[in-house]
Amino acid sequence: GQVALIMDDMGNSLETLEELIALGRHVTVSVLPYGPQAAETARIAHENGLEVLLHLPLESLNNHDIMANTEGMILAGMTAPDIVLSFETSFARVPFAAGTNNHMGSRFTAERDLMRVLLAPIKEKGLFFVDSRTTSKTVALDEARKMGIRAVERDVFLDADEDRGRIRGRLIELFQKARKKGRAVGICHPFPETLAVLRSTFFLLDSYNLEAVPVSRLVR
Repeated sequence: GQVALIMDDMGNSLETLEELIALGRHVTVSVLPYGPQAAETARIAHENGLEVLLHLPLESLNNHDIMANTEGMILAGMTAPDIVLSFETSFARVPFAAGTNNHMGSRFTAERDLMRVLLAPIKEKGLFFVDSRTTSKTVALDEARKMGIRAVERDVFLDADEDRGRIRGRLIELFQKARKKGRAVGICHPFPETLAVLRSTFFLLDSYNLEAVPVSRLVR
């Protein structure tokens, strides 16, 4: 079995990246394009053999305060050329990105027409797409596959709610899904509690006979 773990929201600090490298296991690094350390994070991750994603900000149904303070946010009301331009600009800020996954996006990823516009330049660049599944109404994976883009969706969020005490249980859930299905994708965030769980528990994938892999190994 194979596990791909994606660390979202990277690019604001290099400290988290150092911790991920120290784990000695593969974690895919997803970089916010306008983070102050975005390019440096991508470069160091790449140099240390970690796969890099563009963590692309897309409009959500809520989180309006966060959206207002997130540079590079792609909104549902944008014209098709503006969506493409915004994507291109963000992509240029994250060197070595092999694919992209959505940051937020519960509104955007539920709209087929919008996703087709966004996925066109992703296909053109030969990138893959990871649907973070921030809404049950997402059509992102379906549209990507229809367009012939290699894609996969998230199976488990380790730390999506306020209860940080559940992170270890979610990591074990990820391992169990991977053992049952042969593959599973987890997403987490650079919270101190998440990093502590990874330090103490990520190595247990060995006892589940699982391999930590770049998420590109799981796209189809």
